[in-house]
Amino acid sequence: MTEAEWLACSELRLLLITLAGGPEWGNRYALAAAFLRHIRQLMPEGACRRHADVAERYAEGTASREEMRAAEEWARDALDRFDSRGTHPWACPDSRATHAVFTFFRWIDHEGMPAGVAHSARWALTVAVCDAAVTLGILQPSGGVMEMQVACLTAEEEYQCDVTRDLFNPFHTARFDPAWRTPAVASVAKAIYDERNCASLPILADALEDAGCTDATLLMHCREPRQHGRGCWAVDLVRGT
Repeated sequence: MTEAEWLACSELRLLLITLAGGPEWGNRYALAAAFLRHIRQLMPEGACRRHADVAERYAEGTASREEMRAAEEWARDALDRFDSRGTHPWACPDSRATHAVFTFFRWIDHEGMPAGVAHSARWALTVAVCDAAVTLGILQPSGGVMEMQVACLTAEEEYQCDVTRDLFNPFHTARFDPAWRTPAVASVAKAIYDERNCASLPILADALEDAGCTDATLLMHCREPRQHGRGCWAVDLVRGT
């Protein structure tokens, strides 16, 4: 895949294949956390949300491997309970959210090619999003269920591709001059990360330019009106993480 294809790609599977096994693939934990965060409001209150939050804390280094394993076991046990009652994991929104959580915990630990797992996870998220969209009145079930799922799949995959490009840039060689990390630049970058205030990314770009930054790709990414989130490659580069 070329850089132009990477920037234009609308198929998550192809982006993940490009990343799998590469030097940035360790950041897949942050990517999984971002995907789960996007559907957090669709999850049942309580254990489902708490265990999904473990992915984000693990990505940030504040949750242990043991906590990750415990969360994965909880999700597996939850699905087993649905099965024991004769309830298919896709039968209700709660079980679909649990399925999404479990699938992503599987994906987080998948060292090799993630395409098949990512495809399963994408559909789990899509159906959960579809349920919530109908419940919230965003979509009207006037068309067929398949039509709604396809619409949600398109929208959710567009979001996921944007987030993937925000967290990863395998075509940008990071050559960050430490002289650019002035107190003002460091302060803005820290605030963006700590407060999840991605709206301040253009301010970070201005501060970088004031510090003498000449990296056009870095500056353009900070100023793009696109989906940004915690783990943004530009912010992490500036922070030195």
